[in-house]
Amino acid sequence: MRVTLEAARRNAGFSQKEAAKELNISRDSLRFYEQYKKSPRIDLAIKMAQLYRCTLGDIIFLKENIV
Repeated sequence: MRVTLEAARRNAGFSQKEAAKELNISRDSLRFYEQYKKSPRIDLAIKMAQLYRCTLGDIIFLKENIV
C-alpha cells in the first residue's frame, strides 16, 4: 500500500522536528516535501524510506500520484 510522505513519517512515530533532525534537513524543508511544494533528491528520498522503515515504492513523493 502506498502512503503519503507525511503518513509514512507518522506511521514510523516521528514528529516533523525529529524526522528533520535525523535527516539533517530543516523542519521547513521537510514540510515543503510533505506538502509537495518540492521533491527530495533521490539520496534524501532513500534516507527517508530507510528512516520510516519502508521502501521508496511505498511512499508517494509526487502530488500527481495521490489518488
